[in-house]
Amino acid sequence: MKKLFNIAVLLMLCTAAGAQSSSAGTITFCENYDANGNPIGAGTTWLISQTGSNVYMVYQHGKRISDDELYILIDRMVNGTYEEYENTKMSTYNKSWAMLDYKFTEAGEYQFRIYDKKYANLATGYTTIKYKDGGGTTNTNIGGNSSISAPPPPDAGGTTNNYNSGGNTNNNSGGNTNYNSGGSTTTTKPVVPNQYYYSNSKISFCEDVVNGNCSGAYTSFDISKKTGSWLMIYIDNAGKPILSEGLILDVYKKDGKDYEFYKTDKYDITSTWDHPNIKYTFTEKGDYKVNVYNKESVKINTGYVTINYK
Repeated sequence: MKKLFNIAVLLMLCTAAGAQSSSAGTITFCENYDANGNPIGAGTTWLISQTGSNVYMVYQHGKRISDDELYILIDRMVNGTYEEYENTKMSTYNKSWAMLDYKFTEAGEYQFRIYDKKYANLATGYTTIKYKDGGGTTNTNIGGNSSISAPPPPDAGGTTNNYNSGGNTNNNSGGNTNYNSGGSTTTTKPVVPNQYYYSNSKISFCEDVVNGNCSGAYTSFDISKKTGSWLMIYIDNAGKPILSEGLILDVYKKDGKDYEFYKTDKYDITSTWDHPNIKYTFTEKGDYKVNVYNKESVKINTGYVTINYK
Protein backbone atom coordinates (compact mmCIF):
# COMPACT_ATOMS: atom_id res chain seq x y z
CA MET A 1 0.00 0.00 0.00
CA LYS A 2 1.52 3.38 -0.98
CA LYS A 3 0.68 6.42 1.07
CA LEU A 4 1.86 9.94 0.21
CA PHE A 5 2.31 12.60 2.88
CA ASN A 6 3.79 16.05 2.42
CA ILE A 7 6.50 17.45 4.69
CA ALA A 8 4.12 19.80 6.51
CA VAL A 9 1.93 16.90 7.62
CA LEU A 10 5.03 14.97 8.68
CA LEU A 11 6.20 17.81 10.92
CA MET A 12 2.81 18.10 12.60
CA LEU A 13 2.76 14.37 13.40
CA CYS A 14 6.29 14.15 14.79
CA THR A 15 6.79 14.44 18.55
CA ALA A 16 9.81 14.75 20.77
CA ALA A 17 12.13 12.01 22.07
CA GLY A 18 11.43 9.55 19.30
CA ALA A 19 7.81 8.80 20.32
CA GLN A 20 4.76 9.41 18.21
CA SER A 21 1.19 8.72 19.25
CA SER A 22 -2.14 7.83 17.73
CA SER A 23 -5.46 7.15 19.38
CA ALA A 24 -4.44 3.52 20.01
CA GLY A 25 -0.78 3.49 20.99
CA THR A 26 2.72 4.94 20.87
CA ILE A 27 5.79 4.15 18.76
CA THR A 28 9.27 4.78 20.15
CA PHE A 29 12.63 4.23 18.45
CA CYS A 30 15.26 3.33 21.03
CA GLU A 31 18.58 1.69 21.88
CA ASN A 32 17.02 -0.94 24.13
CA TYR A 33 13.99 -1.76 26.26
CA ASP A 34 13.26 -3.46 29.57
CA ALA A 35 11.21 -6.58 30.33
CA ASN A 36 8.01 -4.50 30.57
CA GLY A 37 8.46 -2.94 27.15
CA ASN A 38 9.67 0.44 28.41
CA PRO A 39 12.09 2.06 25.92
CA ILE A 40 15.66 2.84 26.95
CA GLY A 41 17.63 5.52 25.11
CA ALA A 42 14.83 6.92 22.94
CA GLY A 43 15.75 9.13 20.00
CA THR A 44 14.49 10.55 16.72
CA THR A 45 17.76 10.49 14.75
CA TRP A 46 20.16 7.54 14.45
CA LEU A 47 23.60 7.04 12.92
CA ILE A 48 24.28 3.77 11.11
CA SER A 49 27.31 2.16 9.52
CA GLN A 50 27.68 1.84 5.76
CA THR A 51 26.63 -1.81 6.06
CA GLY A 52 23.57 -0.98 8.16
CA SER A 53 22.72 -1.03 11.87
CA ASN A 54 19.76 -2.11 14.00
CA VAL A 55 17.39 0.14 15.94
CA TYR A 56 14.57 -1.09 18.17
CA MET A 57 11.03 0.09 17.48
CA VAL A 58 8.80 -0.39 20.53
CA TYR A 59 5.02 -0.15 20.23
CA GLN A 60 3.15 0.44 23.51
CA HIS A 61 -0.57 -0.24 23.27
CA GLY A 62 -1.65 0.62 26.82
CA LYS A 63 -3.58 -2.63 27.25
CA ARG A 64 -3.25 -6.24 26.13
CA ILE A 65 -3.08 -6.54 22.35
CA SER A 66 -5.79 -8.93 21.16
CA ASP A 67 -4.09 -9.82 17.85
CA ASP A 68 -1.14 -12.21 17.90
CA GLU A 69 0.56 -10.26 15.11
CA LEU A 70 0.61 -6.65 13.94
CA TYR A 71 1.37 -5.42 10.43
CA ILE A 72 4.06 -2.78 9.89
CA LEU A 73 4.18 -0.67 6.75
CA ILE A 74 7.52 1.11 6.36
CA ASP A 75 7.78 4.11 4.06
CA ARG A 76 10.85 6.15 3.06
CA MET A 77 10.78 9.75 1.92
CA VAL A 78 11.55 10.27 -1.76
CA ASN A 79 11.43 13.77 -3.22
CA GLY A 80 9.35 15.11 -0.33
CA THR A 81 6.78 12.32 -0.15
CA TYR A 82 6.68 8.98 1.66
CA GLU A 83 6.77 5.98 -0.66
CA GLU A 84 6.43 2.28 0.16
CA TYR A 85 9.76 0.78 1.22
CA GLU A 86 9.07 -2.49 3.04
CA ASN A 87 6.27 -4.33 4.83
CA THR A 88 6.77 -6.70 7.75
CA LYS A 89 5.10 -8.06 10.91
CA MET A 90 5.80 -8.40 14.59
CA SER A 91 4.44 -10.80 17.18
CA THR A 92 2.68 -9.52 20.30
CA TYR A 93 2.94 -12.60 22.58
CA ASN A 94 -0.30 -11.64 24.37
CA LYS A 95 1.34 -8.54 25.84
CA SER A 96 0.47 -4.84 25.92
CA TRP A 97 3.53 -4.00 23.82
CA ALA A 98 5.53 -5.36 20.91
CA MET A 99 9.01 -4.86 19.54
CA LEU A 100 10.65 -4.85 16.11
CA ASP A 101 14.43 -5.12 15.83
CA TYR A 102 14.83 -3.39 12.47
CA LYS A 103 18.03 -3.12 10.44
CA PHE A 104 18.34 0.17 8.58
CA THR A 105 20.66 -0.03 5.59
CA GLU A 106 19.94 3.31 3.93
CA ALA A 107 19.99 6.87 5.22
CA GLY A 108 16.75 8.81 4.95
CA GLU A 109 13.50 9.87 6.57
CA TYR A 110 11.28 6.92 7.52
CA GLN A 111 7.64 6.48 8.49
CA PHE A 112 6.41 3.37 10.32
CA ARG A 113 2.67 2.58 10.37
CA ILE A 114 1.26 -0.19 12.55
CA TYR A 115 -2.03 -1.91 11.69
CA ASP A 116 -4.05 -4.61 13.43
CA LYS A 117 -5.69 -7.53 11.64
CA LYS A 118 -8.81 -5.43 11.02
CA TYR A 119 -6.52 -3.03 9.13
CA ALA A 120 -7.03 -0.22 11.66
CA ASN A 121 -4.06 2.12 11.98
CA LEU A 122 -2.87 1.84 15.59
CA ALA A 123 0.09 4.20 15.48
CA THR A 124 2.44 6.08 13.17
CA GLY A 125 6.06 6.88 13.99
CA TYR A 126 8.91 8.75 12.30
CA THR A 127 12.68 8.52 12.48
CA THR A 128 15.71 9.93 10.66
CA ILE A 129 18.65 7.72 9.66
CA LYS A 130 22.09 9.09 8.78
CA TYR A 131 25.44 7.50 7.97
CA LYS A 132 28.11 8.04 10.60
CA ASP A 133 31.65 9.06 9.71
CA GLY A 134 34.29 6.39 9.79
CA GLY A 135 31.94 3.38 9.58
CA GLY A 136 31.41 1.11 12.56
CA THR A 137 28.81 -1.53 13.31
CA THR A 138 26.71 -0.22 16.19
CA ASN A 139 23.75 2.13 16.00
CA THR A 140 24.23 5.51 17.67
CA ASN A 141 21.47 7.64 19.12
CA ILE A 142 21.75 11.40 18.67
CA GLY A 143 20.10 13.02 21.65
CA GLY A 144 19.30 9.91 23.70
CA ASN A 145 20.26 9.71 27.36
CA SER A 146 20.76 5.97 27.88
CA SER A 147 23.06 3.32 26.51
CA ILE A 148 22.51 -0.38 26.01
CA SER A 149 23.04 -2.14 29.32
CA ALA A 150 21.31 -5.50 28.93
CA PRO A 151 20.19 -7.88 26.17
CA PRO A 152 16.49 -7.93 25.27
CA PRO A 153 14.30 -10.59 26.88
CA PRO A 154 14.10 -13.74 24.74
CA ASP A 155 10.29 -13.78 24.51
CA ALA A 156 9.73 -10.16 23.59
CA GLY A 157 9.03 -10.76 19.93
CA GLY A 158 10.81 -9.62 16.80
CA THR A 159 14.39 -10.63 16.02
CA THR A 160 16.92 -10.91 18.87
CA ASN A 161 20.45 -9.66 18.28
CA ASN A 162 23.43 -11.78 19.21
CA TYR A 163 25.05 -10.21 22.25
CA ASN A 164 28.12 -10.53 24.40
CA SER A 165 27.88 -9.89 28.13
CA GLY A 166 31.49 -10.47 29.06
CA GLY A 167 33.01 -12.95 26.62
CA ASN A 168 34.12 -12.66 23.02
CA THR A 169 31.75 -12.78 20.09
CA ASN A 170 32.60 -14.24 16.70
CA ASN A 171 30.27 -12.97 13.97
CA ASN A 172 29.79 -14.71 10.64
CA SER A 173 27.20 -13.07 8.41
CA GLY A 174 26.99 -15.95 6.00
CA GLY A 175 26.67 -19.04 8.13
CA ASN A 176 26.34 -19.73 11.84
CA THR A 177 27.10 -17.23 14.59
CA ASN A 178 28.98 -18.26 17.73
CA TYR A 179 28.21 -16.23 20.82
CA ASN A 180 29.64 -16.32 24.29
CA SER A 181 27.56 -15.08 27.21
CA GLY A 182 30.51 -14.79 29.56
CA GLY A 183 31.37 -18.40 30.32
CA SER A 184 33.52 -20.90 28.52
CA THR A 185 30.81 -22.65 26.52
CA THR A 186 30.23 -21.65 22.89
CA THR A 187 26.78 -22.21 21.41
CA THR A 188 26.07 -22.40 17.69
CA LYS A 189 22.96 -20.53 16.66
CA PRO A 190 21.53 -20.56 13.11
CA VAL A 191 21.49 -17.17 11.41
CA VAL A 192 18.18 -15.99 9.97
CA PRO A 193 18.79 -14.68 6.43
CA ASN A 194 18.30 -10.95 5.98
CA GLN A 195 16.55 -9.36 3.03
CA TYR A 196 19.79 -9.08 1.06
CA TYR A 197 20.16 -12.86 1.07
CA TYR A 198 17.09 -12.87 -1.19
CA SER A 199 18.17 -9.90 -3.36
CA ASN A 200 18.38 -12.02 -6.53
CA SER A 201 15.08 -13.81 -5.97
CA LYS A 202 12.14 -13.61 -8.35
CA ILE A 203 8.40 -14.19 -7.92
CA SER A 204 6.55 -15.63 -10.94
CA PHE A 205 2.98 -16.74 -11.58
CA CYS A 206 2.52 -19.79 -13.77
CA GLU A 207 -0.02 -22.35 -14.91
CA ASP A 208 1.91 -25.26 -13.40
CA VAL A 209 5.31 -26.43 -12.19
CA VAL A 210 6.83 -29.18 -14.33
CA ASN A 211 10.07 -30.89 -13.32
CA GLY A 212 10.78 -28.02 -10.94
CA ASN A 213 10.34 -25.37 -13.62
CA CYS A 214 7.67 -22.68 -13.93
CA SER A 215 5.51 -23.64 -16.92
CA GLY A 216 3.18 -21.14 -18.59
CA ALA A 217 4.42 -18.01 -16.82
CA TYR A 218 2.32 -14.90 -17.44
CA THR A 219 1.41 -11.64 -15.77
CA SER A 220 -2.31 -12.01 -16.53
CA PHE A 221 -4.64 -15.01 -16.13
CA ASP A 222 -8.32 -15.79 -16.72
CA ILE A 223 -10.28 -17.55 -13.97
CA SER A 224 -13.77 -18.96 -13.53
CA LYS A 225 -16.12 -16.32 -12.11
CA LYS A 226 -18.14 -19.01 -10.35
CA THR A 227 -15.44 -21.16 -8.74
CA GLY A 228 -12.19 -19.26 -9.20
CA SER A 229 -9.01 -20.93 -10.41
CA TRP A 230 -5.63 -21.82 -8.96
CA LEU A 231 -2.22 -20.64 -10.12
CA MET A 232 1.27 -21.55 -9.02
CA ILE A 233 3.26 -18.86 -7.25
CA TYR A 234 6.89 -19.72 -7.98
CA ILE A 235 9.61 -18.33 -5.70
CA ASP A 236 13.04 -18.64 -7.35
CA ASN A 237 15.94 -17.81 -5.02
CA ALA A 238 18.60 -17.97 -7.75
CA GLY A 239 19.87 -21.42 -6.76
CA LYS A 240 20.23 -20.66 -3.03
CA PRO A 241 18.15 -22.50 -0.40
CA ILE A 242 15.37 -20.48 1.20
CA LEU A 243 16.74 -21.31 4.70
CA SER A 244 13.32 -21.14 6.31
CA GLU A 245 10.67 -23.72 7.11
CA GLY A 246 7.74 -21.56 6.09
CA LEU A 247 6.46 -18.83 3.80
CA ILE A 248 4.07 -15.96 4.49
CA LEU A 249 2.09 -14.45 1.63
CA ASP A 250 0.63 -10.98 2.12
CA VAL A 251 -1.78 -10.33 -0.74
CA TYR A 252 -2.85 -6.82 -1.75
CA LYS A 253 -5.58 -5.92 -4.24
CA LYS A 254 -5.58 -2.69 -6.21
CA ASP A 255 -8.30 -0.20 -5.28
CA GLY A 256 -8.01 2.88 -7.45
CA LYS A 257 -4.37 3.92 -7.45
CA ASP A 258 -3.35 2.08 -4.29
CA TYR A 259 -2.98 -1.56 -3.33
CA GLU A 260 -5.13 -2.33 -0.28
CA PHE A 261 -4.39 -5.25 2.04
CA TYR A 262 -6.47 -8.29 1.04
CA LYS A 263 -5.40 -11.36 3.04
CA THR A 264 -2.49 -13.31 4.55
CA ASP A 265 -1.72 -17.01 4.14
CA LYS A 266 1.03 -19.17 5.65
CA TYR A 267 2.63 -22.30 4.23
CA ASP A 268 5.10 -24.90 5.46
CA ILE A 269 8.09 -25.66 3.21
CA THR A 270 11.47 -27.39 3.38
CA SER A 271 14.31 -24.99 4.17
CA THR A 272 16.68 -26.52 1.60
CA TRP A 273 14.39 -25.72 -1.34
CA ASP A 274 15.72 -23.02 -3.65
CA HIS A 275 12.50 -22.61 -5.65
CA PRO A 276 9.46 -23.37 -3.48
CA ASN A 277 6.09 -22.98 -5.14
CA ILE A 278 2.61 -22.41 -3.76
CA LYS A 279 -0.70 -23.51 -5.27
CA TYR A 280 -2.88 -20.43 -4.77
CA THR A 281 -6.55 -19.96 -5.67
CA PHE A 282 -7.84 -16.60 -6.90
CA THR A 283 -11.61 -16.05 -6.73
CA GLU A 284 -11.95 -12.37 -7.67
CA LYS A 285 -10.74 -10.42 -10.66
CA GLY A 286 -8.37 -7.51 -10.13
CA ASP A 287 -4.77 -6.42 -9.99
CA TYR A 288 -2.84 -8.09 -7.18
CA LYS A 289 0.46 -7.57 -5.43
CA VAL A 290 1.90 -10.48 -3.43
CA ASN A 291 4.61 -9.85 -0.84
CA VAL A 292 6.42 -13.08 0.07
CA TYR A 293 8.20 -13.44 3.43
CA ASN A 294 10.00 -16.32 5.06
CA LYS A 295 8.67 -17.81 8.29
CA GLU A 296 10.72 -15.31 10.30
CA SER A 297 8.98 -12.39 8.50
CA VAL A 298 12.02 -11.43 6.40
CA LYS A 299 10.81 -10.20 3.03
CA ILE A 300 11.89 -12.29 0.03
CA ASN A 301 10.35 -10.38 -2.88
CA THR A 302 7.14 -9.06 -4.46
CA GLY A 303 5.17 -10.31 -7.45
CA TYR A 304 2.36 -8.73 -9.45
CA VAL A 305 -0.44 -10.41 -11.36
CA THR A 306 -3.71 -9.43 -13.06
CA ILE A 307 -6.75 -11.71 -12.76
CA ASN A 308 -9.66 -11.53 -15.22
CA TYR A 309 -12.88 -13.51 -15.53
CA LYS A 310 -13.22 -15.88 -18.47
